[in-house]
Amino acid sequence: MKRASGFTLIELLVVITIIGILAGLLLPSLHVAKQKAHQTNCINNLSQIQKAIIMYRSDMGNYPPWLSNLKDYVARSRKVFQCLADPSRGKNGGKPPWRLPNETGDARYAETWDFEGAGAAASAAGCSGDIDDEASAMQDPWLRANSYLYEFCAARCSWWQGGMYPDPVNPGQYHDASDQKVDTNHDGKISWREARQFEMPICGPQTPLVTCYWHTQDAGRVVVRASVGNMNVYTHNAAVDWRTLNE
Repeated sequence: MKRASGFTLIELLVVITIIGILAGLLLPSLHVAKQKAHQTNCINNLSQIQKAIIMYRSDMGNYPPWLSNLKDYVARSRKVFQCLADPSRGKNGGKPPWRLPNETGDARYAETWDFEGAGAAASAAGCSGDIDDEASAMQDPWLRANSYLYEFCAARCSWWQGGMYPDPVNPGQYHDASDQKVDTNHDGKISWREARQFEMPICGPQTPLVTCYWHTQDAGRVVVRASVGNMNVYTHNAAVDWRTLNE
């Protein structure tokens, strides 16, 4: 008597088990490959933004107040400002809601959020701190989403309030947020740009110009930065202070 064609239950179970094992082996590799692709895309974005800033500075004589002011220097491409690892695609600001390694606070730097409706988004997200209305008025509402933190923006710098930083020329001297050596335009506030420009002689060429924090939950917990001194784009582990990379 001939056996009926087809698979037995045991054979089906064996095949399903083998497929499950193969899937378990392949899926982590696919996930890592996806993360790497997102990082590569982000590096390309920051490289384009960095070049746009260089062109803007050449034309205008200074850094742009905001990334949104680069509209005509990025061919009006909004996707350049969106990190693929950012689930909100730029609607949650330039700093993720999770705490990074070695962080002691939960600051999301809402004053730096640069996209249409950023103030309302910051309020809805429960971000503390004052929004710098004067600086925000310089933003271009053309930009509807932005995943990146512009370290040279015009906003009042929240992490400098009450901060003490060493003088790069005179050892033993320190500066607070009211120091006119930092407040170069003497408007009574320390902007992100002034803070970073003050840090450059201390911290070196890797001082960040634009930063992406959205890969810090991926394998390697990577931060992507475009630097201001040597004009390169680099990555490092989120647990490492970028200032030590210049030593």
